[in-house]
Amino acid sequence: MKTIISIQMLFLSLFLTAQETVIPLENFWHMDNPIDNVYYKDVNNILDKYIGDWVIDDGTHYLKLQIEKQEHILIGGGSFKYTNYEDRLIVKFVYKLNGVEQYNTLNGERLFIVGSLISSANSNIVKFHYTEPSLIDCFRTIDGRLSLEFITDGTLTPIGEAPSGTLNWKRKKNAFGHRPIDGSCEDTSDFIIPHDLTLERE
Repeated sequence: MKTIISIQMLFLSLFLTAQETVIPLENFWHMDNPIDNVYYKDVNNILDKYIGDWVIDDGTHYLKLQIEKQEHILIGGGSFKYTNYEDRLIVKFVYKLNGVEQYNTLNGERLFIVGSLISSANSNIVKFHYTEPSLIDCFRTIDGRLSLEFITDGTLTPIGEAPSGTLNWKRKKNAFGHRPIDGSCEDTSDFIIPHDLTLERE
């Protein structure tokens, strides 16, 4: 009988330790002491207003973003000390310069813009690690930070519809780049998508 109770207690203990701690995604910045088995979940649906297609076409620059939300994604692909999960946005894009297509990641190419960090100062800003594909098929050595800010136009949104507003794209280049670890060729060229754009929902 004691053996059965001990086994039951062991399974109960394993079950309880396996339970995830759910923390609102916007509180990621406030986690001073990281813990294991946390799910940074978009419980307040902050990311939902970004979902959809966004575009700018000023005659010189054409940029189309296709933004999707992914849920319960392993942070760092399991390479970090802690096994934690997050909800995040992925951004696929098409960029044309003077009508000539430079980039197109809509058709299954590697995703170059992925992020989930909600600004601690403004919950309408999401921050991303940023790079652009290489046009010469080498490792692009520069990277940067991208902020997407949703700016509402104040229109009341019917239930079930995407909120009305614009998307402000602001990109900064990091001071220091990085190099490939496998010795592959390097692309040291600068980014070509402008650093400051305003997109409309398509």
